[in-house]
Amino acid sequence: MPRVDLSQGRRLPSPMTMIIICYPDYGELLMKAQPKQRPRTLADLLPGQTGVIATIEGDPELRTRIQSVGLRPGRHVAVIRRSRFGGPLQVRLGTSDLVIRPQQAAHIMLA
Repeated sequence: MPRVDLSQGRRLPSPMTMIIICYPDYGELLMKAQPKQRPRTLADLLPGQTGVIATIEGDPELRTRIQSVGLRPGRHVAVIRRSRFGGPLQVRLGTSDLVIRPQQAAHIMLA
């Protein structure tokens, strides 16, 4: 039985063999290649982005201080402005604006 090259409709010489390469599902490959994402923090948001506070991590003094200014789980926050060179962030909570250090914002986890 003669072999037929399916892409061109030509006969292949008898000593040649056809090699079929099977690739895994492309989407599955991409999913495996993506690194595990860490939880988003308030410090990760860019100006204009919003989020909902999920938890506040850190020592009890820091948590109390952050919650005393109104940053509590369940509240919607929006980053208004970021200072250059790792400076403070201006954050909007409802109608109030707060300025918070990026080191403190890194302890505020978003949902």
